[in-house]
Amino acid sequence: LEMLAVIENESQHVYNNFRDFIWTNDPNSLIINSLFMYLTDFNQQFFAHKDIQIEGQLLPLNYAGEDMMSSNIVRHVVPLFKEVMTNIYKYANATRVDWSLTYIKDQLILKISDNGIGFDMNKEQKGQGLKSIDKRVIHLQAGYVMTSSPGKGTQVLLHIDMK
Repeated sequence: LEMLAVIENESQHVYNNFRDFIWTNDPNSLIINSLFMYLTDFNQQFFAHKDIQIEGQLLPLNYAGEDMMSSNIVRHVVPLFKEVMTNIYKYANATRVDWSLTYIKDQLILKISDNGIGFDMNKEQKGQGLKSIDKRVIHLQAGYVMTSSPGKGTQVLLHIDMK
């Protein structure tokens, strides 16, 4: 029975990675609104069995989301987003996560914040997830700030120049 659970988990992992690969190679994935909807769908499925309230916004609120991104941006933002959400799921003990995707003047801004337990940023925290995020930020040539402190939750800000 335990082996069956391992196989099911691995199969789900392979399926999710394949689904991401297919989606990121679809021309529709380059539309900002499509990216927002894909990330929203991920959150709904990923956090379905966890008691965390998640609120996502595409900003500005009157923005139609029809602008296009490069495939490089999509290829790195999706796994980066998922890695941040996985860290929240596993470690934050959060009850609320707020995130937004903002597009202003060729700038794409991803903000994610949780009300979890946070962590001491002065202590070495470089697990595989944070290393993966750092690599993707370098590939995106993006501005990236993570702030956290014990008892205050964690905030992530990713700033991508679309030009």
